[in-house]
Amino acid sequence: MKIDVFDVGHGACSLITAPNGRRVMIDCGYRADPYWWPSVHLLGQGIDVLALTNLDEDHVGDFKDVRKNLKIGSVWMNNTIDAARLRGMKPEGMQDGVKSLLGYLRAPLALNLSVDLTPMVLSLFRNPYGVFRDTNNLSLVVFVEYGRFCVVFPGDLEEDGWKQLLPNPDFQALLRRTDLFMTSHHGRGSGCCTQVFQICHPHAFVISDKEIVHDTQQTAAWYREHAYGLEKRLKTPWETPETRYVFTTRKDHCMSITADLTGNFVLRVNSDRQGRPSLGALPGR
Repeated sequence: MKIDVFDVGHGACSLITAPNGRRVMIDCGYRADPYWWPSVHLLGQGIDVLALTNLDEDHVGDFKDVRKNLKIGSVWMNNTIDAARLRGMKPEGMQDGVKSLLGYLRAPLALNLSVDLTPMVLSLFRNPYGVFRDTNNLSLVVFVEYGRFCVVFPGDLEEDGWKQLLPNPDFQALLRRTDLFMTSHHGRGSGCCTQVFQICHPHAFVISDKEIVHDTQQTAAWYREHAYGLEKRLKTPWETPETRYVFTTRKDHCMSITADLTGNFVLRVNSDRQGRPSLGALPGR
């Protein structure tokens, strides 16, 4: 299985491809400078599922053109949010992606359909609308399993949202077996929850975010304390000597992860946005 994590700055967009061609896109954010849009990069390609972990612009910005230019089998999102509820959470300042999603929800086609993604197993968790009324804590948490490998995409879930989900034994079981953790809320401090990492001990974290301009982005050291680490794998001119614990799109740009059914996986990053490989990593679990 392969996971491509795209550099969309303060946003999110990843593509998961199984060996049999099944494909899941997690969010559809884009980057304006330098220019990168999933609807252009993947023009005309088929996607079995587009999973929207969060309904803010940085996760859905390219929604209109992704649906227009790609062949989407189903859109998955928090199924307790409808058009009226989304509109209520966005009383002003909606941008193009959220506007397009709102229009889609008024007459949805292929929304939250069951899709056979074998050999991948996707497990979804969400807090219901009413328990929370903000988009972050209503994030869709997506666990993707491929054999013994497991990665989690928690959207922009914040501490209160994490605590609401943690009593669920199925949620806990998947956290315990998570190998790679896509950090919540782009690694911002509001997404950090100590109780999660009393259960979850991944090999590494991936932060999808832009250059640091706020103190709330300074969480890499905190996350580092909760990871086993990934050892070096590739020998290249851009290699750094240390074991890595936290990867960021602001530093490493686009990334690709390849995993096998035994749970072994390799993470490669790009030293720039031109796709040159710079570092690989392999777990020892």
